[in-house]
Amino acid sequence: MLAPVLAPALGGLLTTYTSWRWIFLINVPLGVVALPLALRMVPDLRDAERPALDWAGFTLGGAGLGAAVYGLELFGGASARWGAAAAWLGAGTVVCALTVRHLLRSGRPLLDLTILRVPTFRVSNASRALFRAAISAVPFLLPLMFQEAFGWSAVMAGLVLIAVFAGNIAVKPLTTPMLRRFGFRTVIVANGVATAVTFVLCALLGVVLCALLGPHTPLVLVVCALFASGVCRSVSLSAHSTIGFADIGPDRTSGASALTSTVQQLATGLGIALAALALRAAQHLVPLLGLSGPAGAYQVALMLLALLPIAAVTEAVRLRRDSGAVVTGLPTQSRPMRADR
Repeated sequence: MLAPVLAPALGGLLTTYTSWRWIFLINVPLGVVALPLALRMVPDLRDAERPALDWAGFTLGGAGLGAAVYGLELFGGASARWGAAAAWLGAGTVVCALTVRHLLRSGRPLLDLTILRVPTFRVSNASRALFRAAISAVPFLLPLMFQEAFGWSAVMAGLVLIAVFAGNIAVKPLTTPMLRRFGFRTVIVANGVATAVTFVLCALLGVVLCALLGPHTPLVLVVCALFASGVCRSVSLSAHSTIGFADIGPDRTSGASALTSTVQQLATGLGIALAALALRAAQHLVPLLGLSGPAGAYQVALMLLALLPIAAVTEAVRLRRDSGAVVTGLPTQSRPMRADR
């Protein structure tokens, strides 16, 4: 919760008072601190049998995902190269398909895709991927809007995002009671819709601040919108993370964890690429929609990105009402849920 929100604030401070190069160099002291902590705090648990690395899955997966993300990046670049972007994206899609084929046929695959047969795990990861892509786009778009449309400094644009972190922390004590009272499906669906509303709110807020209230508007409106966004972000991530492992047995936890981490990192990267793509598409849509002002493109981009949490809701609706009951303690339906369906 902490890192993605404080990163823009730290980035604004570094670029303003030192140099943008420190955004990369700051990883050195962080790594120096993290390494001994990991050695001390993470148990050294090892399987008796250590299978060889699936080099074919590693190579195919890395190449396919890298090409697909790079293709999306080319689509969203300042000077889009449509031919090259389509070629990279198409090649990445083909290689990813070959990767899936290999993983399903391999005796010891890099990622065990058969775990996706567990309904709660499959739906949770699909819904969470869409949701994480959406929330990863926010720390990318909002600082740009604050600087280019509102005229704020990099420091100001980064520090204001701490309101998202405040929302993350404030709602944490309420997350577990909410899940136990209403169940996973209800919370995920309702919170996904609320997240889309916060995207729309940020879009409308940009227009109001720039067109009606001016650059000297008190920060309370922005902070409240970001706080609400942080609340929604926290509830959904907690719910998705918990239900994803609710029906996973101990013998499959390692494989499920590896697959979940891969999906999470991929969704984060795709979210930023989609944000850039949405912003570029918005620049062409603004004149057609009759919008004006420096916030117009960001308004449209945020509206487009609001479709991602809505898509996440459509995945979550597929969950049974008693999904995750083993965690929440809610009564289950009479028909038992089969983990292999």
